[in-house]
Amino acid sequence: MIDSNNILIVCRDLKSVQRLSSFKIESQSSYILASDDLRVQKAGKRYSWIDEVCWIEQMESFYNVADDVIHLTETVNEWLRTLANDKHGFPEELLFFTRHVEGGMTTQRIQDLLLLIRSYHFLLDTYKITSAIVISQPGMGWEDEVLIETARSRNVDIKVIGRYSIAVLIKKGESFLKIYARVIYYAVNVLRINLCSRFKSKNTEVIDKEIVFQLCSSAYKHVENIVPLMKALKNKGYNPVALCWHSNERYTKDPGATQVRREGLQTEQLEQWCSFSDIWRSISGVLWTWRKAKKEKSKFLSHPALNYQSVPIGVLLWPSARFFIIAELAQSYSLRQALKKYFKSHSPIAIKLWGATALREGYLAWESLDIKGDKPVIFDYMIGAYIEWPYRTIVSIADIFFVAGEMHKRFIEKCSTLSDEQIKVTGHGRYEHITDVKKNSKAESRAYFKIPTIFSMYILYDPNMILRGFMATKEQIVTLNSMLRFADRHPSVALLVKPHPGHHTGILEDMINCRNDLKNVFLFDKGMLPYHALNAADVLITKFSTLGIEAMMFGCPVICCVLDGEQRFNIYEDATDYVDNLEKIEALLHRLVTEQTFRKKWHERHMKLQKQFLSEYFFVSDRSPSFYQAKLLDKCIRNREY
Repeated sequence: MIDSNNILIVCRDLKSVQRLSSFKIESQSSYILASDDLRVQKAGKRYSWIDEVCWIEQMESFYNVADDVIHLTETVNEWLRTLANDKHGFPEELLFFTRHVEGGMTTQRIQDLLLLIRSYHFLLDTYKITSAIVISQPGMGWEDEVLIETARSRNVDIKVIGRYSIAVLIKKGESFLKIYARVIYYAVNVLRINLCSRFKSKNTEVIDKEIVFQLCSSAYKHVENIVPLMKALKNKGYNPVALCWHSNERYTKDPGATQVRREGLQTEQLEQWCSFSDIWRSISGVLWTWRKAKKEKSKFLSHPALNYQSVPIGVLLWPSARFFIIAELAQSYSLRQALKKYFKSHSPIAIKLWGATALREGYLAWESLDIKGDKPVIFDYMIGAYIEWPYRTIVSIADIFFVAGEMHKRFIEKCSTLSDEQIKVTGHGRYEHITDVKKNSKAESRAYFKIPTIFSMYILYDPNMILRGFMATKEQIVTLNSMLRFADRHPSVALLVKPHPGHHTGILEDMINCRNDLKNVFLFDKGMLPYHALNAADVLITKFSTLGIEAMMFGCPVICCVLDGEQRFNIYEDATDYVDNLEKIEALLHRLVTEQTFRKKWHERHMKLQKQFLSEYFFVSDRSPSFYQAKLLDKCIRNREY
């Protein structure tokens, strides 16, 4: 690579590649094309003047930036608290970004920002970039702005092509409209439920032996988490209630509240506890707070602590602050008001908070409890594979905490203030219904998907969900490409692909659909439950996911493909194979397909190790986990002498 002039071209989508044909090439310059789309990289190689193609973003875990994310989150929260006003705006208790980093436009966006800056620094350093050209793609304006600010901090000249194209401007307008549409949608939903409730009176009577389960989602997995224990408590004479918020929307295909009622259990719609004055107060509070925020904007943009690796990030985080004020504050206020009114009329003897106090909804419920005397028993449980989590709040408010097995217990003892007496090993009721699917043979589960039984091996690939710090775009794409390449070379193997429920349709589907010559590749609906897919598979390939635990329960060996090399994602101990490069995984799969003796011994070893792992992971008993949870919670409640 010559040192005179190294030009970086950032091209994010296939349509933008056409612009390369109109570039005026400087003979004394070297050109590096960066894209996170393999199709763009392939198209770029056709231009003889492009010296190299590479990826835009690196595969890097959130562990590398977690401490800085926490520090910057606190800095943002300090500024937000200056906007507090009990009379016209909102109290301090509502003005904060949570530490929860699993999507969204607030704390996750801080983490995204730091990871992007690190990726851009890597690009600029690796290729000794002297200038850059960015071809704008609709919907990627924020990522482009991060690159522009990073380049400026390094005195790298940067030119943006198509920044004001119609498609880009339309997408930018849509993103603004979505923010306001979100506000209107939730306000209308609250009004709709409130108006409907006018025709029937709210249940303001004190419910004897009421136990509350907060439900703030319509996802099947969240309903699965609470229903078994609700049923077990009902059998013990308690009155469990799912306290629903945003889980009863009219336009949701199968609202969470409906799912719970279908099981013969009681729900309560929190939206109906919001008065018209609450709704108006939430809107006027947003308007007042937003006006004050705009006056204080310069302090935010120039805040000396909002800086990362010499890149000023205030301007890059301003959209997140704006989103929080406009889109989230009104909902937080309405929820808090509804919770306060509900708990004035109801005195539950126990409550399962939404995400404990780490999530906003759970925190507001905890702060809204208006119980005369002792507060109710707070119970919680751990779900899925445990992972070292730097954003976890160390202090726990739970009176009793249910864990699946001894492995979970050791983890909770290590990272919380809970005593041994508070942590109870019970198993978890979420998996109780898996037994019904396991009654089906592998052939029956394959027939469920209309997959032929002619294949010698069935590989299930879990692409996870693209989320910076957890699963990089590059990581998902190169792994899927490797799997498609393997399926092409081994037509006797069936490749099953089950996207994550939160997956955004895009490149993954395009990569599969453009290989319609592969008759041994089957793409499943992202919204379906994964259990038949696991039962149909001979091996699961994932990164880290609760799907790995569920696969073991179906006797399906697991291969963990951790390309970012982060060993803290190796969460299944010795029960799975961990692979950190694609050559290794293709070689392993090749041996499994072609060497029957190796495959048999490999499978036997995995079954032995998985059985040992599950024996520590899950509490094994003749009775259901929810039975023991209900029994222990009943004892805890009685000890409180309600």
